[in-house]
Amino acid sequence: MAKDNSIISVLNIGAQRVGMARFKTKNGKLQLKQYESTEILADPAAANSRNAQIKMAVLEIAQKLKVKNRISYAVSGQSVFTRFFTLPDLDGVDKGELVSAEAQQHIPFALDEVKWDWQEITETDGESEVVIAAVKSKVLNELQDAVEGAGMYTTEVDPSPAALFNAFKYNYPDMTEPAMLIDIGAKTSNVIYIDGDRFFCRSIAFGGATVTTAIAKEYNVPFLEAEKQKLKNGIVALDTRHTSEMEEIIAALASCIRSSLNRMPSEIGRTTNFYRSQQNGNAPKHVFLAGGGANLPKLTTFLKEKLRLPVEFFNPLRAVSLDKSLDLEELSPYTHLMGELVGLAVRRIDKGKLNLELVPDSVAKEKSLDKRKTKLAIGVSLLVVGLFIYMVSLFLSNSTLKSLEDELASELALLTPEEMKMKSVIAAQQNALNDVAQLTQLQEDRTRWVDVINDLKSVYASKKFWFTEIIPLVNYTPDLNIEDATPLIPKKVMSANSKDEEKIVSTSNDLLVNAVMLRGIWLDEDHNITITTNNLLGEEIKKDQLNKYKSDREQFLAYGESKYFSRMLQYYKAGSNPKTATTEYASFGGDQMYKIKPKWDEDSLGSDFTIILPLKNPLILNKSK
Repeated sequence: MAKDNSIISVLNIGAQRVGMARFKTKNGKLQLKQYESTEILADPAAANSRNAQIKMAVLEIAQKLKVKNRISYAVSGQSVFTRFFTLPDLDGVDKGELVSAEAQQHIPFALDEVKWDWQEITETDGESEVVIAAVKSKVLNELQDAVEGAGMYTTEVDPSPAALFNAFKYNYPDMTEPAMLIDIGAKTSNVIYIDGDRFFCRSIAFGGATVTTAIAKEYNVPFLEAEKQKLKNGIVALDTRHTSEMEEIIAALASCIRSSLNRMPSEIGRTTNFYRSQQNGNAPKHVFLAGGGANLPKLTTFLKEKLRLPVEFFNPLRAVSLDKSLDLEELSPYTHLMGELVGLAVRRIDKGKLNLELVPDSVAKEKSLDKRKTKLAIGVSLLVVGLFIYMVSLFLSNSTLKSLEDELASELALLTPEEMKMKSVIAAQQNALNDVAQLTQLQEDRTRWVDVINDLKSVYASKKFWFTEIIPLVNYTPDLNIEDATPLIPKKVMSANSKDEEKIVSTSNDLLVNAVMLRGIWLDEDHNITITTNNLLGEEIKKDQLNKYKSDREQFLAYGESKYFSRMLQYYKAGSNPKTATTEYASFGGDQMYKIKPKWDEDSLGSDFTIILPLKNPLILNKSK
């Protein structure tokens, strides 16, 4: 906040006017000491020459006011994108991150191409209304070059609508009814709605240059000549009786101006309807005019007639005192042009309601350097303090140090027995946890194979399957033939029907059982394996998966999810003779496949089969005790 008697220098860079003022603070209030402005009479279409003219205008005014210190300046509303949206209040979510995501949607340029800022306006019913303002970095940096070219440095850069809002709130604290401030610039007009602390604005594509362009087109004269005629003889025609009292040339000019202005009230009306319907705003009761385009004679009367609301000029010096050197009568024609300047000064004394700051690249670098300097200064200070403490410690007497050492040794001796007790308790706790883990593992070992068998029951919940043997397999791999699988059996004789000597695995060591061999009888009166879309585990296999393999002579058996066994799909390809039937295999869902070997008998209603099911996780068989 600016101290009393300090000088605040501010600058407003509009499309066709540059103004600068110096304020003094007294008892927390503003006093205007100096004011200067100049017009940039350039055709809006000639954008290339505009930046050079701005630079010359800023330098000229700065020399007149002898301004060399830091300034704040406002960017014309035509260069600023202002958007409004609501955000939900989410616990634990950074609101800044939500705003950044919304900004990417609302700003019509990449975020790295603009400088932008945001502020929360209101918060009601679990939602926050937020405003964001952005300007293209190139535009802002060019304005900054003009400021620095005049030998000045920047403290803050505000969007013009935000500065006008702050100026209005400072000068009209007694305004309790909704109001509308129309800032008529050269290329665009900002329509600002003020309702308590609530702020909303929208730009309309109409400004003073619109009227000048219409005159130039009507009379076929250059833009600069049309601008001179507007400033010298321009007036808004109210009706035929009004124009009948004028000279013919002036009456024709007034009628041309009125025709060009007719679009403005309708644009304002549409903006008000949008504000009320989309933003839940209240209809304005008062209208205030500001900006260079508001200078046209009879414009207030014209807008009263069209908007059907009281219209008056905005007075940004209503609560600002004037220095004795200023002539109020000479200053009055420019009063309504000073809104942005007053708003900038209001924010410098920390009385602004809206704080949106746009930071040029050179200012951002300077602020970053200042932060580094501050950190360095703090670091140096800490180093000095540390050295001082170190030097003090060197002067401590040996007796003091010995006393401290003895005191610490005494405290350590008291804590040593407690440390031993804690270590003993921790060791006992760890032993108890190990015992619990062993008991839990033993309990699981007791019931593991029972759980496997129960899972098989759920898998084959059908009357078509009878099992005669369940045999664990060791080190099974899917590429092995069924005959080559290694069973885990306790005796040398595996079956009374076995004709060949089969492999026997010793159980003297811990073994990993990774598959189970199932032997049994498959009952099917048609000698076919039934197509099962709603499979035995209750998981439906989609028809397009079946059609991937299906042909006239193929039949399927589909499996779903099992707790112990891998999810699989196996299909049987029938031959012309069931006795010479072949079996093919397919993986399902990226899991292991399983194998089935049917043995058909034409005179029987069933068939012998052998199935190998891989386990999801190998089961440990403990060595014999």
